[in-house]
Amino acid sequence: MTTTDLPESATPMPSDVLSRKKAPPQVLAPWWVQHPRLMEMLGLAAYIAFALFITARIWTGGTSMEAGANPQDQEFFQWNFAHAAYAVSHGENPLFTYRINAPLGVNLMANTSVLLFGIPMAPITLMFGPHITFALFSTLALAGTAIGWYLFLSRCVVTSRRAAFIGAGFCGFAPGLISHLGGQPNISAQFLVPFLLWCVVRLAQPEPADSTHRFSRAIWYGSALAGVAIAQVFLNEEILFFTGLAVAMAMAVYAWQCWPEAKARSRQFFNGLGLALLIFMVVLAAPLSFQFFGPQHYRGLPFDLADHVVDLGSFTGYSRESLFGSDHSADRFSSADSEDNSFFGFTLVILVLVLAVWMWRDIRMKMVFLTGIGAAALSLGPTVMFFKESTHIPGPMAVLHFLPIFNLATITRYVLISASCIGVMLALGTDRVLQEKRLPWLNGGLGRYPKMAWAGVLAIALVPIAPTPLPTVPRPPVPAFITDGMWRDYVSGDQTIVVAPLTGRGTTAMRWSIATDLELHVAHGYFLGPDTDGKSATFGSPLRKTSELMLEANVDADEELPEITDEDRAQAKADFKYWKVAIVAINPASYKDGLLISLTELLGPVQERGGVMFWAIDTDGSVIEGR
Repeated sequence: MTTTDLPESATPMPSDVLSRKKAPPQVLAPWWVQHPRLMEMLGLAAYIAFALFITARIWTGGTSMEAGANPQDQEFFQWNFAHAAYAVSHGENPLFTYRINAPLGVNLMANTSVLLFGIPMAPITLMFGPHITFALFSTLALAGTAIGWYLFLSRCVVTSRRAAFIGAGFCGFAPGLISHLGGQPNISAQFLVPFLLWCVVRLAQPEPADSTHRFSRAIWYGSALAGVAIAQVFLNEEILFFTGLAVAMAMAVYAWQCWPEAKARSRQFFNGLGLALLIFMVVLAAPLSFQFFGPQHYRGLPFDLADHVVDLGSFTGYSRESLFGSDHSADRFSSADSEDNSFFGFTLVILVLVLAVWMWRDIRMKMVFLTGIGAAALSLGPTVMFFKESTHIPGPMAVLHFLPIFNLATITRYVLISASCIGVMLALGTDRVLQEKRLPWLNGGLGRYPKMAWAGVLAIALVPIAPTPLPTVPRPPVPAFITDGMWRDYVSGDQTIVVAPLTGRGTTAMRWSIATDLELHVAHGYFLGPDTDGKSATFGSPLRKTSELMLEANVDADEELPEITDEDRAQAKADFKYWKVAIVAINPASYKDGLLISLTELLGPVQERGGVMFWAIDTDGSVIEGR
């Protein structure tokens, strides 16, 4: 039948109409693809929600609870937040204080005073208290680090936002960061690290061909690098050192593998780096001079670096704060409750090795993997340990830990570099998987469904090390003698309180001082300062004769007590005068009967008021009886 045979009503349709009818119906992209910015914001909000989940007990515990793993450091940070707020509101020097360790004071620039956070958050501290500032800092430490890594990975490393989200999530919530969070959130607060790396990456990129200013990239990103590094100094200097070390190792790998490209980019890179170093040294000349040469400066650390190393067996273990971990599983390897830095789990270690082999030709993977391996090797210390037993195999730190800067960094924390490298590797691997139609290293049907298979692989690797809410323990209450202001009847000016027994790690008096908005000065405290030689570091004040007597006497009443002599009484009077003591109090939460017996023999009858047993001391160091 031809066209002419058709009835008039059956006029053929134009060819364009026929083609339109044959076209398949248009399929709309999923809503999350149509709104990438919204999805990005939801992802970042998820980081904040997860951080709140982990720190929930710190928020809800208020002043009656504190971190279970490291309560002393939490109280130290809360005192620092209180001091930063006091310095802002009263115009005091934030780098030094006489409000603890009287009469010598404390060099706060030489301690982890986190002024980058404490000063801007001073209004929060003044309104709600330093415990709220600590909770906020702990939450933002995790969420901010994850958000920072997401921005860096999604803008500089991978093309997929999903890949960046996964990698950044690991970087922000890695086992080591969770372990430090309870007492040392400044170690967990690595939110500036991605921006340091961002500047470094931009410096390494060639100048655009259409650029009218030859050195504009070096000037712009060199200045930005200096600014971020300066800020990091007032957050944590150790993390800045680790970041610089990681960049140096990664650049060495790049130069080894891609020498022509590295050589071509080196001039701009080192121009920018030199500018950054110049700005850094000029701006920080005074603060760093104060830290290393100012009053109450010190040298080194108050412990042997070799005592805090990563155990080789810990890499496949599970930290105490992870879903599959426990105190028992972590104590087999860890040097301290807050140093579970290397517990990545068996399945994640296997996945990291698979990714390294699969993507070995990718220079980015090679740089990150070898940097992570190098940092892990450094963290093993001078001698490799396995299940806390020496293998007698020397590690790289056998040579390096004597060198400047290396002798100031805690060895076990080098592996935090490895944790960040693993996060970047997960981002690179996920980005590659999302572009693949098949995973060659997965046999069977799963290999034909890369996205589904990869989701399962990630779950197997990451769920066992997923963090759980931080544990807390009850905090001894501040007695009414302090909170109701009864202490004011005995203290005037810059006179201090001594809370017995005196130890280099005692924070009770600092907690009491916080309750008075730092108006009550403390004769001792928990901090880093010089030992009796004036050079080497020690925790707290060097012990004086009366301090040693209090420690010796803090035993049960049926145990042997020190003999109190007139010489001891004269020494106590001299020490009290030196400390400018107005009150000698007994810590109601930690004293033993022997201490009360010995101090009564030393100082006379004890007074009791507002839940505190104490002695009032005159300005010449003698006891004021019956006041």
